[in-house]
Amino acid sequence: MKTNSLSLRVCESSAAGEARRIAIGWAETLGFSAIKAGEVGIIVTELANNLWRHAGRGQVVLRALTHPGKTPAAPPIRGLEILSLDNGPGMADLERCSKDGYSTGGSTGIGLGAVARLSSYSEVYSRHKEGTVSLSQVWANPLPKTFFPSPMLGAVCVPVKEERVSGDSWAQRFNQTSQQILLVDGLGHGIRAAEAANEAVQIFLQRDLTATEMMNALHVALKSTVGAVVGLVEITLPGRVFSFTGVGNLEGKVINGNEKRSLLSHNGTVGHAMRTVRQWAYTWSQNSLLILHSDGISNKWDLENYPGLSSRHPSIIAGVIYRDFRRERDDASIIVMREPADRFVRE
Repeated sequence: MKTNSLSLRVCESSAAGEARRIAIGWAETLGFSAIKAGEVGIIVTELANNLWRHAGRGQVVLRALTHPGKTPAAPPIRGLEILSLDNGPGMADLERCSKDGYSTGGSTGIGLGAVARLSSYSEVYSRHKEGTVSLSQVWANPLPKTFFPSPMLGAVCVPVKEERVSGDSWAQRFNQTSQQILLVDGLGHGIRAAEAANEAVQIFLQRDLTATEMMNALHVALKSTVGAVVGLVEITLPGRVFSFTGVGNLEGKVINGNEKRSLLSHNGTVGHAMRTVRQWAYTWSQNSLLILHSDGISNKWDLENYPGLSSRHPSIIAGVIYRDFRRERDDASIIVMREPADRFVRE
């Protein structure tokens, strides 16, 4: 699965209607029924209106979702993720705002409670005077029990403001014994960086290789491009063995409670200057958390400065870090992954 994000800036009242139209278009493209696509439109309208009314500005970030089927041959289930991000006043009474029928801003809107009702999964993280991140995930069809009990993943991947294409990209793939996640940052930004990133993703999705074999294949494939920084995570069964292979300037940590281990990456550029690479193994458990991002996001973040954030859905964590630590002069991508818990699944 390859999936970048679309960031829609909300800085005036008319932006909600435009965000709604774009989100419905995405939902229809992903195979949503007319009713489901309409529900997506309602969710996006409410979240975008909240940004304008309460924060004055913010972003709605869309991401296509794919869930593997019951078997490797089964078609995947498609979905849409909606993140709203702001640095506004936050919600003083989140429980009240989340009740179905409570209209934010005293308007005729349907309220965050109805957003939760229409979503397959929803969550809000808000801190007084520090802003709000709201998450809604909607699936076109009910989710099956996957053939591979994959970790949960959240991501944001967007181009620098003046570009229409991103030189950052990411993808994930499954087989019966492993899950692999690729993060790639083409050198620079713009079309040439995007070409390198897209070539890497295409090779990654088409060829079933080990992590080190994949890095070597990417090095050959990217020789005709500007090159790229690449990170590759692999989780294998049995035993949930976690490993990482990286080349270039990526930032990543595996967090296990109070223990934080930085992911090791080789110096170099895939496609131009890459030495022999190796996989590094890391402790991975039911409570582990992976955070991996390109240099379009500062590494100055610390989850301890955000009470309760480390236990939240990976998409909420990714949204908060992206919102507060993005470097505006570069493409930005972040992947957050953790093992699933019952509270993250709505039947």
